[in-house]
Amino acid sequence: MDDEASVMAGNYVAYFLPGLYMAGMLDIDRNVLSSFGKSDVAMKCQIMSPFLQILFSYSLTLYYGFGIKGCAFSGTLTNTLTFLY
Repeated sequence: MDDEASVMAGNYVAYFLPGLYMAGMLDIDRNVLSSFGKSDVAMKCQIMSPFLQILFSYSLTLYYGFGIKGCAFSGTLTNTLTFLY
């Protein structure tokens, strides 16, 4: 693997790892809500998630110029806000 590509992959993983934890917490929350018959709450949270992802990815990657770090951080930010909502 190219040295630059491996550095970029490491940066992506480092910035996306907290978002992966939040995605797991969101999945647990969704399963708990579904078991109580409140699946509409989880659905509303996940409907807004792709729109936030597009907005954050565009702004952090292209507008602010963070590149691959912005792409990974936008996933983390989206998962965190979706879980907190």
